[in-house]
Amino acid sequence: MSETTTYDTPIIRETVSVKTQHPPLPAATTGSRKAVSTLSPSRKLHSAQSQILKRGLDLIIASLGLLLVSPVLVLLALVIYFDSPGTVIFRQERSGKGGIPFKMWKFRTMVPNSKEVLEKHLAEHPAAKTEWKRTYKLKDDPRITRAGKVLRKTSLDELPQLLNVLGGQMSLVGPRPLPMYHHRALTLQTQQLREAVLPGLTGLWQITYRSEGELEELETCDALYVCNWSVGLDLSILLKTIPAVLKRKGAY
Repeated sequence: MSETTTYDTPIIRETVSVKTQHPPLPAATTGSRKAVSTLSPSRKLHSAQSQILKRGLDLIIASLGLLLVSPVLVLLALVIYFDSPGTVIFRQERSGKGGIPFKMWKFRTMVPNSKEVLEKHLAEHPAAKTEWKRTYKLKDDPRITRAGKVLRKTSLDELPQLLNVLGGQMSLVGPRPLPMYHHRALTLQTQQLREAVLPGLTGLWQITYRSEGELEELETCDALYVCNWSVGLDLSILLKTIPAVLKRKGAY
């Protein structure tokens, strides 16, 4: 549903047209790159008390989460191992806080020669090439394994990132860590805003659009999150992640 909303940042007060089902959260909007270019990170990011609380929540929830899902992790590892050749865990360089790359953990969902498969598919399918340039994702991705399709739709492939959270490279909530080529495709202002916080296991983008949004919508969600950051916002996003995952909308 469409509506008009107003949000505050340390240096700007803007009224924009939005499309959202999450009134308590910063409203996600399209066509707002000009407005985003004027935003700056929330002052709460500089609060030692807030940062300690955020890190404490990350450690407690990630530790409990790993303990609870450990049997599931073992089962998924066996499924991946017998489904297709290759390693069970996939590590890829992603953009991190301060622009420093880090290795993000995921369950492998693609074939081992995914790069070659993608290049061949894009060369043979112009429509897919256009889709890739627009979102860096493909709805019908030839690289995805049988098990990988299920893992991605349920977001179970992301569970190993709880280790990244414990290691301090990620937080439970924040902008999703993008591959470096994807991160560099964003506007410079968006890159700087994203780099002001730890990347997250979930975020405003995930509960609003997931893979259905365009690049500009990703930029806006990330910018609004950073500019309105608070521990309360993190808790709200965490609570809304569960129904978003269960609905599987925009997941592929």
